[in-house]
Amino acid sequence: MTSNDILSCTPHEDVVSKSMYRFKVWNLLENKDLVMFPRPCKGRIPNFVDCTIAADKLSTLDIFKKAEVIKVNIDKPQESVRFTVLEEGKTLLVPMPGLVDGLVMKVCPPRDASRPLKRVACNRRGASEFGKPVDLDEKIQVDMIVLGSVAVSKEGHRIGKGEGYSDLEYAVLCACGAVTEDTVIVTTVHDEQIFDTLPHNLFQPFDVPVDFIVTPTQVIEVTPRLPKPKGILWNVLSDRRLQLIPMLKTLRDKDIDLGKDCTLKEVDSEPEERTKPYYRPLPRRRPYIPPRKHSRESDSSPQGRPSRTFRRGGSQRKQGPREQREPRGGKFDRKMNGENKENQQQSRQKPIRRVQRRFYKNRLPADFSVKVGNIGSTVRVRDLKAALNEKGVRPREITWKGARGFAVLHFAKMKAQPEQPIAVDDV
Repeated sequence: MTSNDILSCTPHEDVVSKSMYRFKVWNLLENKDLVMFPRPCKGRIPNFVDCTIAADKLSTLDIFKKAEVIKVNIDKPQESVRFTVLEEGKTLLVPMPGLVDGLVMKVCPPRDASRPLKRVACNRRGASEFGKPVDLDEKIQVDMIVLGSVAVSKEGHRIGKGEGYSDLEYAVLCACGAVTEDTVIVTTVHDEQIFDTLPHNLFQPFDVPVDFIVTPTQVIEVTPRLPKPKGILWNVLSDRRLQLIPMLKTLRDKDIDLGKDCTLKEVDSEPEERTKPYYRPLPRRRPYIPPRKHSRESDSSPQGRPSRTFRRGGSQRKQGPREQREPRGGKFDRKMNGENKENQQQSRQKPIRRVQRRFYKNRLPADFSVKVGNIGSTVRVRDLKAALNEKGVRPREITWKGARGFAVLHFAKMKAQPEQPIAVDDV
């Protein structure tokens, strides 16, 4: 993707900044439908299409095969990378949410864990369940770091979602000795997120560059590699950041004891550029409103003409103000008027009956079920239904687990033929 293509997405922005490139990439991926759930991708690391292919391509590289301890960010597009790390028997480290209770967690699923359980351990909820915090004093050596990016250049410059946690995590790991110059930094992105170059004046010494860029179609090795941060730069942090992350206070006290300059930034840090993601509201069920009894309008139309209503199942009758109406003549009408008055009095005395909620009957149990596996992440349930219709297979119900890569088809015998044998092989 060239700079001209990305600049055409939002021509109203003239100030060149990291935020400008973020919004332009987010808009471009949304307009070209190159992102998956969660959407919209604004304010997030985009979960780009074919992210699993990029993860498979990364697993074939020698740098991945040689690495034993790999730290992967917790964003959705790198979930396949985390699963591959566990499948290969390597040590998986994930960042602690918000860096409040620690720096990283070591994901340790059971030794005999199945593939579905490993997939569960790779998402956010599973990582918090199977993750064990790693103490700062524990000596670990990280061989590879896999990051997500919003935009990246072929020269190695990277733009994240604007919170700065990835840069801070790298600085803390470097200060603890867990990261060295030999640690390889990789990012997995879509081809549309890559630029030939990005303005160098947008990047600071604390910004973490990348060494390899892996996409679903190519692998780019950055040559020459950009210099990486050597540790924590205290002069770019404010006291507000230390209050949010208690771990930084401990590291700062250690550096002060060693005689290092740990002067903080006098002016408070600028607010994060990241905007809160937009969550689509769920459809709300309408409350049940009991039907109102038929009442005739007594107001006249704006033009001064008497308003009119139409009686269901009867002839049309003009209606006007109550004083202008003429009562119908005849014994039948007087009798009906009397009955209506009695009915109105009875209805006032009777309490209002609430309409009970309708409950649907449970579905009949299935006689047998068939599990369909190896479903790709881009396959939708409508695609599976279309394929089944082509084969003439009509299950009673489908349990869709596309995120885990499988679905379950439930079948039942026809009511007209209760003794009919179940032909599983035909299905």
